[in-house]
Amino acid sequence: MTRALLGEAHKAVHQAEHLFTVIYPFTHDTKLLVAILANLQKANATALAFLAEQEGLKLSHQEMMEWLLQDKRMPNDVLNAVIDLDGLMQLQKDCPVEFIRKDRFVLCTDSYNVRTISSKEINYYLAKTKVFIEKTISITAP
Repeated sequence: MTRALLGEAHKAVHQAEHLFTVIYPFTHDTKLLVAILANLQKANATALAFLAEQEGLKLSHQEMMEWLLQDKRMPNDVLNAVIDLDGLMQLQKDCPVEFIRKDRFVLCTDSYNVRTISSKEINYYLAKTKVFIEKTISITAP
């Protein structure tokens, strides 16, 4: 089961990378940015489940993130990117208004707080997700 989780994480990253590097430049469909982020979040969650299983921990997603923060084996910038991505995807789910403006996907909350998603941010999250998976593998290596 553990190797299957790792395979799922790699598959989700590969799908996100394909969408971002092949499909998005061809179509310039800004709605793809949310799908790419969803794949990256899936990869992070699956890698986290892999780590929990390898470490023998029965913790929730949030508890695993807190455990990683205390554990100090994962770089803080990578963890912050994973936490930010989780928050961004939760905002997208809860957000009543979303629209496209100048190659950016805009999320607007009930209180009119605005958050934008650009291809530059996608590139950042993609890189950090790859590092997160690699560090997860190195943490669990004997």
